[in-house]
Amino acid sequence: KSVAKCIDDLIEKAKSTSMDEDNLNDMGVVATNITQLLNEILSHVRRGQEPGKAVGPYDEACDAVITTSDKLFNSLGDAPEMVRQARALAEATSLLVESLRKEAELSVDPELQRRLLGAAKMVADATARMVEAAKNTAAHPESTDQQTMLRNAATELKLVSN
Repeated sequence: KSVAKCIDDLIEKAKSTSMDEDNLNDMGVVATNITQLLNEILSHVRRGQEPGKAVGPYDEACDAVITTSDKLFNSLGDAPEMVRQARALAEATSLLVESLRKEAELSVDPELQRRLLGAAKMVADATARMVEAAKNTAAHPESTDQQTMLRNAATELKLVSN
């Protein structure tokens, strides 16, 4: 998570410089690839599984959140595409919330149930904020401020989901 956060910070700092848009887009693609590789490595380490192979519905939902949020980040500047990706991200987080709730229902450990339901609520709340930002971006597609707010909301959602 800290490496992914550093990558996101690096991208944000690069955007504040005079770097041209092509270089920023290239940097975004590289950051997406690094994030995906890190997640595959973490999956392998945690579960002793092949990298790239999801373990269950929770892992599949997390992978979908990561992939879709990366696509949203890479579409900065294209408001209609950002809104499409935000819609897909909301669907992916809905699956994640449902997966967390089901896992909580199946758990006999009250502390684990509490943590899982708390995580589900955090993801649902962050999703609601991202959906609101997507609505604002759709209403004002020319506004770079609205696009930035959507990107920030998606970043928060991605962090909360991991």
